[in-house]
Amino acid sequence: MNKPLSPNDVRALRAALVRFNNAYVAYLQTPSPDTRSGVIRAIPEAETALLVGGGGYTFTDPPAMGSMRQSYSGLGQTAFLHEQFGWEEVHGRPPYELVLEGVQRADAVLELEERRAVERDSDEVRRRRHPLYWADRAVRAALTVPAYIVSVIVGEDPETIDRSAWGMPLRVLAIVADIVTVYLAGRAFGLW
Repeated sequence: MNKPLSPNDVRALRAALVRFNNAYVAYLQTPSPDTRSGVIRAIPEAETALLVGGGGYTFTDPPAMGSMRQSYSGLGQTAFLHEQFGWEEVHGRPPYELVLEGVQRADAVLELEERRAVERDSDEVRRRRHPLYWADRAVRAALTVPAYIVSVIVGEDPETIDRSAWGMPLRVLAIVADIVTVYLAGRAFGLW
């Protein structure tokens, strides 16, 4: 399972889309080798953002191309497609409009993801400030030590051992060991 994106990760992806959008619009307004180079430099990061955000379009040659028919997807293949013969319009619109629209769609999805990530982070901060959170973490740490030791000896993942038939006996053993340790420490320090 993929780790959810942090707010900073999402902001970086959105910034990549903005950089591409600005460079692309500048190129469309005043085509030159410098502005084209700016678009090309912005494509790799924006491509990653498009993959995460789910934007972009795929263009396909007309069926009349037969076996020579190709598909064009990703910014590297579609950003300058409008400059090629036969690609002046797609369904009555220039391809560069569709490229920009795909970037805007991905940005909208990433904006929503950024709000969710900020909310997730604030929930996590609230949870960590709760005193029972740290008590729970301490108990979990104490109970996973036996599974970890067995995993080192056996060479198996601690989570697999914890979920196996040996998981419960190891937890009971950990509780007994913890109680004995607390009792012996109390006796050593004269608490009882």
